[in-house]
Amino acid sequence: MWRDFDVRAVVESLPGADAVVVAGGGAMSRSVARAKPAATADRLRHVAAGDLVVTTATTLLGTGEAHEQLIARLDAAHIAGLAVRLDTDDRLPDDLLLMADQVALPVITFPAGTALADVTAAVLDALLEAQRQRLDHVLDIHQRFSRIVVAGGGAHDLAAALHDLVGRPVAIVDSDGQPTVVVPSDARIDLNPDSTSAVRQSIRAGDQDYGAVVVDVTEAGLNADGIIAMERAAMGLAVRLAQAAAVAESQERFEALSLEELVSGHGGSATDVAERAVTFGWDLSRPRAVLLASIDPPEEGPIPPNALSTIAASARATLGRDAIVWTRSATIAALVAPETDEPSERRQIAERSGGRAHEHSRYRPFHTGLRFSRNARGPSAPSSLSAVS
Repeated sequence: MWRDFDVRAVVESLPGADAVVVAGGGAMSRSVARAKPAATADRLRHVAAGDLVVTTATTLLGTGEAHEQLIARLDAAHIAGLAVRLDTDDRLPDDLLLMADQVALPVITFPAGTALADVTAAVLDALLEAQRQRLDHVLDIHQRFSRIVVAGGGAHDLAAALHDLVGRPVAIVDSDGQPTVVVPSDARIDLNPDSTSAVRQSIRAGDQDYGAVVVDVTEAGLNADGIIAMERAAMGLAVRLAQAAAVAESQERFEALSLEELVSGHGGSATDVAERAVTFGWDLSRPRAVLLASIDPPEEGPIPPNALSTIAASARATLGRDAIVWTRSATIAALVAPETDEPSERRQIAERSGGRAHEHSRYRPFHTGLRFSRNARGPSAPSSLSAVS
């Protein structure tokens, strides 16, 4: 897409004021792929889509075809336009120009006496200059989002930058299709994946789906720059979210390891335990008991990879802020703080947690097996935290 540029960009890059658009001025957005010299009538019959055909008036009018038929044929080939060096006359026939206007085919003329080689060279130079400007513009878009990512900017910063570039409302949605960022905040965007009033760009890092960037196009579609900006914004978001996920996963592993050591009685000195408790926000001043929730595998296939995290999230919601929840290889563990030492209270907590896990889990048929330990009076008595049925 960085190679895309149109007839207007080429004309604007032509040196001097000799080139004049005499027809098809309303179609200057036609995409240019290459300059195609056509010094003979035969070469005019072998043109392709995206060609900016460089020829002479004598060649153009000497094909033996009616002017309307000639222009219709060139338009059907989807050429970008015609660059014509005039000969003796100072203009092309009116019926040819009228047909070019009707089919919206740009026709650019150069004055008589200009060598065809010079016209071709001017067009090639203009193509190179248009391409250079295009590359500079794409690089500017890329660097704008890269600077935000390198500086530690988040989803809102990236969405705001995209909004500035495309001038349209922008939304960032998660993998469930729920909006996490909307710019401007009061904008209304149709987030239905099948909507035709919005353009979507997936946010992916490897096999991980983080959602999508959505741009409202109710008033008009996005141009090539807008599509590139969406791609760069999605790429920046994927990088930031993948980094955040990696950091969170690393922290969760360290937290889980620390909790396993604490439960098993190998948590280190009281000072070490206290420091980690402050770091992770654990309250170990209250008596704690260990709750283990295991998942029986389904009859067919392995346990889905997100099953444990789903049940862990349900456990956190059910057990409250005081609970310290972590995942193990095939179980969920939690340090909870019962009000009493009564087994009935622990049983109620276990039953409530198991019931909520079933309600919130999307992975069925599963059931949880629950085990509870005795209360431990803080980290100074870790050996009593071994789980019992």
